This record gives sequence, C-alpha cells and structure tokens, in this order.
Amino acid sequence: MPQLDKLTYSSQIFWLLIFFTSFYFIILKNILPSILLNIKTRETLINNLINSNSSSATEIESTNQNFVKINNKILDSVEEFQKLASTEANNSYSYVPLFINNSIQNEELNNDTINLQTTKGLINSLK
Repeated sequence: MPQLDKLTYSSQIFWLLIFFTSFYFIILKNILPSILLNIKTRETLINNLINSNSSSATEIESTNQNFVKINNKILDSVEEFQKLASTEANNSYSYVPLFINNSIQNEELNNDTINLQTTKGLINSLK
C-alpha cells in the first residue's frame, strides 16, 4: 500500500509544515488584526453607550423627582381648594334659608301691592 510506505512520510510531513506555517502567518498578520480591531471598536462603543445611558438615567431620575414634587404640590393645592370650597359651601348654606325667607317675603309684599293696586283700580273704575 502506498499510504503506508515509509519513504513518503517525510514528504507529507514537509508539506504539512509548509501549509500550516503559511496558514498561521496569514491568519496572524491579516485576519487577527481586523478581528481585534472589531472587538476593540465594539468594546468602546458598548462602554460609550453604557456611560451615555447612565447619564441619561440620572437625567431621567432627576426629571422624575421634579415631576413627583410638582404632582405633590398640585395634589396639596387641590386638597386645600376642596377644603376651602367645602367651608365656603357650608357658610353659604347658612345664608340660603335667609335668602329664601327674604325672597318669599318680598314676593308676598309684591303680591300685596299688586292686589292693593288692582283693588284701588277697581274701586276707581266703579266710581
């Protein structure tokens, strides 16, 4: 069998070494630098994104805190307005019966004067 012939071993080993050393140097000089450059570029990009996101996160947090402060002030103002409105409503309810009584009395007076005028007009017309 020619594959097992001991005379061909040296030739096969020689070409194997030639092929793998040339392949090693091609990878080492051409391909690895581009891969390393790509990895470093990605790493710096990711670090920049993380830094910008952390600064954005602090801005978002401060904006959120300002929103919470403003929201609490608005809620306090609404509560104060509700208290003021309820006290005003309670105070105005005490005036409502007086107003109704006064308007009823004014209506009665107006009706009495109308009745008096009509009776005077009837009496004058009969004379």
